[in-house]
Amino acid sequence: MKIDLFKINKILVLSLFLLITLPSFVSAISLEMKDNFNTGETMMIKFSGTFVDNLQEENIFFYRNQHTSVPLEFELTKIRNEYYLYSSLIGKTAGNYSIVLKNIRYISAGQTNEEEIQKNFTILESIADFSINPGFVVAENNFYIEALNLQDQEITIDINFNETEEEPIGFFDFLFANEDEISDNAITLIPGETKKIYFNLENITNNTNNTIEFVRLSTNNLEYEIPIEVTITNIPEELKEKSFKFEPQEISVSMYIDDLSNRIVYLFNDGEADLENISLSISESLEPYLELSEYTVDELKANKSLKLSLNFTSDSENKSLEGFILAKLNGFTLNDSISIDLVFFPEFIPLPENNQTINDPAIVQSCEEIQGVICEENFICNGETEPARDGLCCLAECEQKIDRGDLGKTIGWLLVFLVILALFWFFKQKYLGVEKKKINFARIAKGKK
Repeated sequence: MKIDLFKINKILVLSLFLLITLPSFVSAISLEMKDNFNTGETMMIKFSGTFVDNLQEENIFFYRNQHTSVPLEFELTKIRNEYYLYSSLIGKTAGNYSIVLKNIRYISAGQTNEEEIQKNFTILESIADFSINPGFVVAENNFYIEALNLQDQEITIDINFNETEEEPIGFFDFLFANEDEISDNAITLIPGETKKIYFNLENITNNTNNTIEFVRLSTNNLEYEIPIEVTITNIPEELKEKSFKFEPQEISVSMYIDDLSNRIVYLFNDGEADLENISLSISESLEPYLELSEYTVDELKANKSLKLSLNFTSDSENKSLEGFILAKLNGFTLNDSISIDLVFFPEFIPLPENNQTINDPAIVQSCEEIQGVICEENFICNGETEPARDGLCCLAECEQKIDRGDLGKTIGWLLVFLVILALFWFFKQKYLGVEKKKINFARIAKGKK
């Protein structure tokens, strides 16, 4: 037998590539944090992944040199589906440290896991330019962030926001420090000085809950990106009955290179008033790869949803992108967005199992709310179906599913049996059913007359 060395080498290379890259497909908990912190710096950590149990402060432990427990005060909160932690490192000795998550269940490789999660980090001898407090904000009203100069010289801190739209969404209309308006979005601190940077939300009219913004405070040597969750309470009268949202709020799409894919999302009017003239736009990073089935919505009635088809076209090379779709009610500062993670893989990398089919959930209502039923395993709906938040909803009755494979085998064997029966009947009639004539040899001997 001839051995194809080229094929063997190809298989070996593919196997090695899969061993290297497959861990990235495993859905586990990741800790987004720096490996090194300067002395006095505010440590900030984001926990991403699927937790079965809510992450609590008692699940988080800090150690020095792997074994020595370190008391470290910190604050923890959940914003959307991610957890954020911040802690001041002022007074902490330089050295090697680790953070460990214990007694917490999470999803890894599709299974529930309870193994400890550990991440190492180092506190350096060098002094940070400045520290901040707090490291995240959940705001309903005006708030401030304190900045402390840790250097022996004057420093300037720049202030920036994540405004990516041509027209600002309306957050942080103006800000001021110690009652003095900030010039050029920057503040100056003398050695040891602490300043409060105030953020004004009074003029914001966006009534979308759980809106996330980011404030960036930076010098030439250090930058903090502070997540801000804004829940607006001072909603004008004309907006109190108007509200809409995307469902889901975020999606992840994995595609082969040079391929096409489709996803379904919904824009749901969860307010009391009908909405008119909603515009949809795509962030610049996703524009070459995404087309929407709708870019304008003339009317969206109260308590109704609009089904949107997202058509993706992948690039010709391996890359990872982040972006969003923004929906705005024209004439009002009312908007919502859906975040999108988009990844293009080489053709021979298997896609994650949950990307084999197109998700089409009617997320806005459950099956019970639309007066239907979810058919159990081995049952199918004998009438009309409709997507629901908890699965495909049957609006008729569920009936026992017939295994077409077994039915085909049964019919096949029945046909074989009928053929055998027909052949037996034919041969019996032709050969066994005719009476054998007796031969009169005496008559034959006399001859014919």
